[in-house]
Amino acid sequence: MTLAHTSRATGHASMFAALSIGAVILFADANPAAAFCVENRTQARLFFTARLKGEADKGLIFRRWVEGGNTACGAPRRGPGILEVSVFAAEDSVEGCGDEIAAEGTLRLQEFSQFDNCIWDK
Repeated sequence: MTLAHTSRATGHASMFAALSIGAVILFADANPAAAFCVENRTQARLFFTARLKGEADKGLIFRRWVEGGNTACGAPRRGPGILEVSVFAAEDSVEGCGDEIAAEGTLRLQEFSQFDNCIWDK
C-alpha cells in the first residue's frame, strides 16, 4: 500500500510505503535519509548543481536539468550538512545564482535571473 502525505508545516508531499500489522501501521519514507530537493517554480528549464559546503575540492554531488514547475531530489553521500545549490540557464554557463540549504531541506527557486539575482524560498 502506498500513501501520499503533505506536511502541514512545510507543504511538502511525500510518498510512504505502509505495512499494516494488526492495528499497528508502520511507515517507511520512500526518500533516502538526508535527502534534499530543489523546486523550479519558474517556467524555464534550468540546470541545478549542489555540493557540500566547504568541500568544493570534492566536486559536485548533484547535477540535473529541472523543467519549469518540477522538483528534483538527491541525497548527499556523506551525511547531513549544508549544501551550496547553484542554478544556470545552460550546463556550461559560468554565470548563475545560488543559495544554501540544509542537506535534508528543500530550496524553491521563485525567479531566475543570472548574475546572482534569483529569488529563493526556503
